[in-house]
Amino acid sequence: MRYQIDQGINQISAREAMEKIVSGHRYNRDKAIKKGVHHVLSDTLLSDGEKKNQLIEFYTNTGDKNHELKIAMLHDRFGESQLANDIYESLLFETQGTAFATELEEYLNYRTLISSWSSITNLDDDQILGLENFSGQMAASKERSLLVLNGVEVDPEPTIMPEEGDKSFGGKDHKKWDTSFDNTMMLVYPNPTEHFVTLRYTVAETFNQLIVVVLDAKGNSVWRRKLQYDQDEIIIKMENLRAGTYYIQLLKDGLTLKTEKVTLVK
Repeated sequence: MRYQIDQGINQISAREAMEKIVSGHRYNRDKAIKKGVHHVLSDTLLSDGEKKNQLIEFYTNTGDKNHELKIAMLHDRFGESQLANDIYESLLFETQGTAFATELEEYLNYRTLISSWSSITNLDDDQILGLENFSGQMAASKERSLLVLNGVEVDPEPTIMPEEGDKSFGGKDHKKWDTSFDNTMMLVYPNPTEHFVTLRYTVAETFNQLIVVVLDAKGNSVWRRKLQYDQDEIIIKMENLRAGTYYIQLLKDGLTLKTEKVTLVK
């Protein structure tokens, strides 16, 4: 009897075996999508519109609500509000009653609030207070960026890890899904500029090497610096460069985390 019990413990059903295979395929798919996204974002020859279209191709028809959310946010960034609204409404309907829907509803409230403002810079005290009322992770991530942009000091954003053995998030070797679209913040201003830009950044993940690089329109590196801290503010002098378009990239262990386009005028 003990032998049969032990055998039963070590065996899985056909359904469990199939679910394990499907989970493996999804993991490999998401890993490939992430790699493709990094390549697209680091390609300086692509226009912003071309990058958006390629990213949407990666995220389309995956059956993943988080990918659908990213598509909506991409439409939002390019002023395609109706396309974004259609996706948001569909996601709310499909996930009603879940924590995801609650997060999304708060983010949409945040989105409605800032769309009523004439500018997202030089905010008054009431506007800043309104931003600080958002607690959901998705809205709070965006809110933090606006606060920093307006000179408000914020605490470093924590890295959220799943509890050991939490299989709903892939176990202890995988990070919990971050609904804030990504966990790296990077602000570059003023833009356009005549002499220099200020780079503010926060990287939540651990790293062996963190580098900021300035690329010209042809993709050639014209300036680079190794960064020591996961959160800092540095000045990048550009007065010795020719007028034109440049790209500032934040690289973690050889992978591009963020890219910002900057125009240098003389």
